[in-house]
Amino acid sequence: MSAASAASPLHHGQPAAVLINPQELADLEDALALAQYRARQAPGEATGVPHEQVRAQLGLGHAS
Repeated sequence: MSAASAASPLHHGQPAAVLINPQELADLEDALALAQYRARQAPGEATGVPHEQVRAQLGLGHAS
């Protein structure tokens, strides 16, 4: 096996492994979430959740 093929993330033409910095992964996940939100927002599918409802769902009670 050559050094070039050993460094390749492909095995028999299929993805085998990808190494990524944890911060880069977090940044990519944030960018994906924002893009998905904007895609839902465009046709009016995105809706907000009232602050009090979120607090209740998390068991935090009423804001003081």
